[in-house]
Amino acid sequence: MASNTKSSVLRLFFLRILRKNSLGCARTEVELESQSLNSFDLEVFKRRWLVEHQADSRSTSTLYTISPPPEMSPISVRSVKKSMIQYLYAVGHRVWKRWKKRYFLLVQVSQYTFAMCSYRERKAEPQELMQLEGYTVDYCQPQTGLQGGQVFFNAVKEGDLVTFACDDEQDRALWVQALYRATGQSYKPIQPTHNKAANCKGGHRKPSSISLDPCQRQGMEDLISAAPGCFDHAALFSILQKHTLQHRMNDSFSCLGWFSPGQVFVLDEYCARYGVRGCHRHLSYLKDLMDYAENSVLVDPMLLHYSYAFCASHIHGNRPDGTGTVTVEEKEQFEAVRHRLIVLLENQITHFRYCFPFGRPDGALKATLSLLERVLMKDITTPVPSEETKRRVQKCLEKASQINYSQLMDYAQINVDPEEVPEKRLEDMLRLGELCIEVLQQNEEHHSEVFTSW
Repeated sequence: MASNTKSSVLRLFFLRILRKNSLGCARTEVELESQSLNSFDLEVFKRRWLVEHQADSRSTSTLYTISPPPEMSPISVRSVKKSMIQYLYAVGHRVWKRWKKRYFLLVQVSQYTFAMCSYRERKAEPQELMQLEGYTVDYCQPQTGLQGGQVFFNAVKEGDLVTFACDDEQDRALWVQALYRATGQSYKPIQPTHNKAANCKGGHRKPSSISLDPCQRQGMEDLISAAPGCFDHAALFSILQKHTLQHRMNDSFSCLGWFSPGQVFVLDEYCARYGVRGCHRHLSYLKDLMDYAENSVLVDPMLLHYSYAFCASHIHGNRPDGTGTVTVEEKEQFEAVRHRLIVLLENQITHFRYCFPFGRPDGALKATLSLLERVLMKDITTPVPSEETKRRVQKCLEKASQINYSQLMDYAQINVDPEEVPEKRLEDMLRLGELCIEVLQQNEEHHSEVFTSW
């Protein structure tokens, strides 16, 4: 064979496992191809070599060398672990739709692609297979109504859930770790510290108490199986939404308080299932957003506007669909939120140079002024007099000028001292004048358009 063919990179792209017997005698079929094939060596590269080996039940992967024709270099093939060739119970939504015992093999199709394959007796081709890309593997509780299997684990993907079971805890740990490496998921499964009760023949098991051990998934199975009427879902939803927003605000990019589509789906589903009122949901959302805004975290004023308008339509009884209800507690919370929001907005307008530096985000300052007008309205239909809004904004701008020039004095480090020489005082005044002109130019460039009408 030509020298360039000898140096070509060989790639293992097909691996077929043929089970011979339960002792683990496997037959590995390898087909190789070159990255730069030509007509001379095409037939040579299409040949197949078979290796039969007897794998120990607990041995690690073994490296075998195949002796190809003399014109080719030796080829190394790594055998499959015996622990990843085993009988398992399985049931899923897309594959293995019936709970039964099958013979499974974990197959590496390419460098980063793995598949879970099930085989029938004396058949070389897999009966069904599942590509593991996108799945998340973890330990799980024994499933009710499933006969067979002592310990369980599952693989979850959007729109699919596959549950597996075996009879040995050590085998389950080996499978979970192998699938964890195969899927490449970020979450690392944590093995439970105590074995869960096995499925009995009738498919019933005694429910366990709620566990606070993080290794036992925080007792979520018991919460899911509990009667919904035993919980105050309005309070639980407020906690869920608060922690969801906290997770969202800790993202590496700025979300301005908006939830991701997946988070919105979960919150909508919770409200629909357990009857959480929309007014309560948005009141809790407003309070959480204002907590961040009061701590100098940037929150989109349009988001505050949407939630406030939704709550106001309930409180003032002017829903677009013609129907609306509100509880006494929600009405009291709305008034508290309204007064708190007025203080927040006036503070942001007063510190507009620092809350919206250089006019960023685009349109945020204008949306803040619009929200202030909306919040000052007594009801949803009666607009607030323009003189009152203008008086409030002008008062905020007067405070803003005092704050801006006071901070300029501190920045310039100018101290009024009558005994200081006139030259030094004149130099300080010139430097202060230059800083004031710079501030006025920045205001004219980035904020004047918004404040023109005020």
